[in-house]
Amino acid sequence: MWAPAGTVDLIALQEDWYQDVAPPDLGALLLEGVLWRDEATGQEWLRSGREIFVLTSGTAHRGLVTCPRLVLGREHAVLCTTTRLAAVEGVLREAGCEGWRTLDDNDGAPRGWVLLCDVLPRRPVQWTDNSDILNGLRPLPQVEIALEGGIRLGYASWLAEHPPSIRVYGDPDHTGAVQIDGHNATASADGCYTAPGWDSVGPHQVWCNATTRTFSLVRREPLPQSWAAFSFPTPGARDGRIAICGPLVRAFTDPQADGEEAATSEIIQVGPANPVLLGSVPGQVLVTHPRPDVRGAQCIVSSPFAPVWAIPAQPLRCDKRENRVRLIGEPWPPGEGSGEVTARITRPSIEQWCSAIRDAGRKGLAVEPADPAVTELWRRYRRYARELWRGLR
Repeated sequence: MWAPAGTVDLIALQEDWYQDVAPPDLGALLLEGVLWRDEATGQEWLRSGREIFVLTSGTAHRGLVTCPRLVLGREHAVLCTTTRLAAVEGVLREAGCEGWRTLDDNDGAPRGWVLLCDVLPRRPVQWTDNSDILNGLRPLPQVEIALEGGIRLGYASWLAEHPPSIRVYGDPDHTGAVQIDGHNATASADGCYTAPGWDSVGPHQVWCNATTRTFSLVRREPLPQSWAAFSFPTPGARDGRIAICGPLVRAFTDPQADGEEAATSEIIQVGPANPVLLGSVPGQVLVTHPRPDVRGAQCIVSSPFAPVWAIPAQPLRCDKRENRVRLIGEPWPPGEGSGEVTARITRPSIEQWCSAIRDAGRKGLAVEPADPAVTELWRRYRRYARELWRGLR
């Protein structure tokens, strides 16, 4: 994919959704606009530049996506340039918004931009002329029926065991009664509407103030066994592989095996601040590799051993005020453990295990959770590593 900032390789996560892209000049691209062109097909993707973007939770994808305007009763985020901040906050107050959080470039917003989170409009605001960009922050009194959450199978179908939540947004004075399949619906404390039979298999219709929304619930029989739809090497591991099949992510200890017999290792998430995993047995060390193109991304790891600790990559150089030694597994004493030891133990790996513990100890990193038992366990690991290190010398 060609872009003004250079060439970008996009990985399709599904038919109409691609991986995140975080260009270094994101603020300028949002303001001036960007045109991306597929080098192979010539297809183009255009994002026009503007000073204000309205975002809300997606119905088909996790996270925030852009939307045309604020909707009454729905939580949003507003991204705007610093020069527009005062005007934006003024319109939000007119819409009854209060208590929003403001994040600047120190908190991850693009340079020259601010992000207003927890924006919840409570009353409609009259639009000015159609050319005013602030009209996107002036919610209309119209009613909107939303189907949120659940497991979506298609455009308007959900898995019967996981139906969507039915919500109605808009001016309460214009909402009126809500009906589902002709039955009067009632709202729970969190604003979700239900009626008799609303979650049964088949088609359903929601009605409110002449606005309708249809959906269907489908029951799917589970497949007799899983399979490796996508399989790729585990970063930092010589023989391990990870397989992904829909929402199922697991480790493959035997790439030639089929079914559940192939997956025996646990999949864990590792934060970017603590990418080094240590087991209870000397030599059990795994250095993970978080994605460099996504800020703060978690790393999905299949460890050949049961991790006990997660520590920073360079303990002696990290900031002890922010970094910690974290207990992430069972509190096994040093030298002991559970189950079969599958990690390849060598003298260099034992030295690496000892060095990591000794460096974190010399730095004086605090232990998390801050529990006396956890702190004492870490002291035992430090003593064990120090004595083992002397024996290796």
